[in-house]
Amino acid sequence: MGNQPSTAADTTPTTVCKSCEEQRSKSKAIKQKANQLTHSSCIDLYKAVENCMEKKKGQINLCQDQWAAFRACHSNKK
Repeated sequence: MGNQPSTAADTTPTTVCKSCEEQRSKSKAIKQKANQLTHSSCIDLYKAVENCMEKKKGQINLCQDQWAAFRACHSNKK
């Protein structure tokens, strides 16, 4: 009775970081569109973004310089 392990911890839902999930989703969406960018002159900038995102584990705020350069190139090519 008194020595039985508690199962309350087993039923507690895991806390999800919404901003982390959003960043992962954005990163995944960009990777999925990589094939569409291969013909673009912005591919080198895209690869720099992708490399930074991988190194920084999806932390967009740590790759702002790469993102800004890619966005500028991409918007000029539309």
